[in-house]
Amino acid sequence: MCYCLFKKMVLFWSLAESDVKVKREAVLRALCLYLGEEDGSLIREFFDIEGDDIQRDLKKHTMGIYVINKEDGQNGHYDDIGIFVEGEIVMDNIGSLAQACALMLGVIYALNLAFPKELKDYYEFI
Repeated sequence: MCYCLFKKMVLFWSLAESDVKVKREAVLRALCLYLGEEDGSLIREFFDIEGDDIQRDLKKHTMGIYVINKEDGQNGHYDDIGIFVEGEIVMDNIGSLAQACALMLGVIYALNLAFPKELKDYYEFI
C-alpha cells in the first residue's frame, strides 16, 4: 500500500475524537482507502456552497453520499448529509455518515442498481 494512503488513513483516525460517529466515519473512509479505492468517490464533501452549485456538481457523478460543512466546521459534524443517484438527491438530513453508508446500500438494492465501478470492492466488502 502506498505510504501516502497509509498517511491519509492515520490522519482520519487521529482526527477521530471520542465521538463514536466520528470514529465510524474514520473507519469507513480508511476502509475505502485500504481496499485501494478513492474515498472521494464514496463521499462528496462541500464547504459553504449554494444548493444550485451542489446540484450541478452531483449531476457529474452516478451515485454517492454528499456532506455539506461550514468552512470552519468541526470534523464529523455536518450541516447536511444525503444520498444522490444520477444527480438527484434521494435522501437528505441523514443523522450520520455511517447511517448514510448503510442507507446507500439499501437504496442500491431497492432500486436494483449496480455498484459504482469506482467503489465495487468497497460495497462488495460491506
